[in-house]
Amino acid sequence: MISRRDSIVPEHPAPTGIPSPETRLPAIERLRQRKVIGAAEYEAKRAENIGRI
Repeated sequence: MISRRDSIVPEHPAPTGIPSPETRLPAIERLRQRKVIGAAEYEAKRAENIGRI
């Protein structure tokens, strides 16, 4: 039997330690602006993170 306590879904899931795409996109942009990564790598990482939203 499932208790009432087991059926409660948390309003805010526990953090996974992995930054959200919304957090990562500005970080990737800053790396591009500082020329740490090139345009091709920026576009690839940007597309990868947008796909996770």
